[in-house]
Amino acid sequence: MASGDRGRLDELQEEKSRLLAQRDQLLADLQDLKSSLTAKYRAEVPFSAVCSRWRRATLSFRDIWSNFRTALSSPSTHQLFIACLERSGTNPLDLWFDFREYGYGDLGDGFLLLQDALKNIHRWRSFTLISVVQTPVEYLAKRIKKAEAPLLERLTIMSQPSYVFNPLAEPVSNRQNGAPTAFIGGAPRLEYVCLSNLSVTTCLPPLSSITDLRLDLPEKIEADWIPFDVFLSALRLPHLTTLSLIGQPFPLLEGGVANGLTIDMPSLKHFRHATREHSDFSKFILPNIRAPKLATLTLKHFRNPTVVTHWAPSNVVPFPALKTLTLIEYNKYHSPFSLKLAELTSNISTLVVSDRDMHFGRKGRVQGNDQDSFTVGWKGIRRLALNTYQLRETLCDFIQTRPKLQVLLIPNTWTPKWL
Repeated sequence: MASGDRGRLDELQEEKSRLLAQRDQLLADLQDLKSSLTAKYRAEVPFSAVCSRWRRATLSFRDIWSNFRTALSSPSTHQLFIACLERSGTNPLDLWFDFREYGYGDLGDGFLLLQDALKNIHRWRSFTLISVVQTPVEYLAKRIKKAEAPLLERLTIMSQPSYVFNPLAEPVSNRQNGAPTAFIGGAPRLEYVCLSNLSVTTCLPPLSSITDLRLDLPEKIEADWIPFDVFLSALRLPHLTTLSLIGQPFPLLEGGVANGLTIDMPSLKHFRHATREHSDFSKFILPNIRAPKLATLTLKHFRNPTVVTHWAPSNVVPFPALKTLTLIEYNKYHSPFSLKLAELTSNISTLVVSDRDMHFGRKGRVQGNDQDSFTVGWKGIRRLALNTYQLRETLCDFIQTRPKLQVLLIPNTWTPKWL
């Protein structure tokens, strides 16, 4: 055997011995653990062992350390975060801080995490902050106002609503005129923004390049509302392709809006809206949207409008590219207005009806009429998904009178109810 081969064989044998020794050490540790188990031990106790080569490789691979996610606020978490910042070098950072577990308690080292994150704001690619209290949001808002984030692509800042609003010593007029209140220095790559409550007015970045926008707002916190004209300007962003609204971001309009309002959304493809309590969305927003590329529309807790002025046939223009309509916990299928909704969404090929938590009508059969979406609406659907068993007979009539229907989807949960 050549000397080179012999040397290689000896090296492999030595490495094998080291690995076997590590295995024996793990077995010994497990035996010690077994003999000393008490109620204080957790259900799971992690063990790990890696060779020195693997350790060196992972420490030098920057991509592993550029993604940091935590729901803990502790000194050890802070130390790990500092190590990640160092080991990731100059790589863009994807950061996720979820402090909901701490509720209204002391966040402690959480502020140290945010402090070190802010020192590397020029490296942020994705940043998420979720908190039950607004203190972390206030802390962050003061420090990102004039910042520049050249690599930032995704921004999520969410907190629970506060009924005692602190405007951070900034006039309300400045916060509600639609001007950016964060990253005034610029965030040219920003595409996705998700904000709620306080963060909408104190952490609003430049939106000119936004493609995905989510606003999560209650209706009862006036200080967190966005003026109607500012809200409309957000809807009309030229590159906006996905919009999610939870609650109503603008004040209830006592006098309504003038006839002839149009909301042009040229790039919008996906629209989701969930109503909370009272809402003007069905009165003034949905019937006036002009979205030629809209492909999916999801409505949760949609409420029929008390005023249908903007739903006049001359004003309602069906979405030409709409393929999928999802209705979640909508209980007015047999109201006259439901036919207007069916007309607006008449081009769909897929209808999803989900009513897991509440009844949308009497069980059994309901007599239809010519003002009923289940009788004369959505004639062209090809796919129907039903996550419900309410109104079984009425839905059977609906299915049998849709000649183009090809696919019917029913979850296993409800199969016994339908058979």
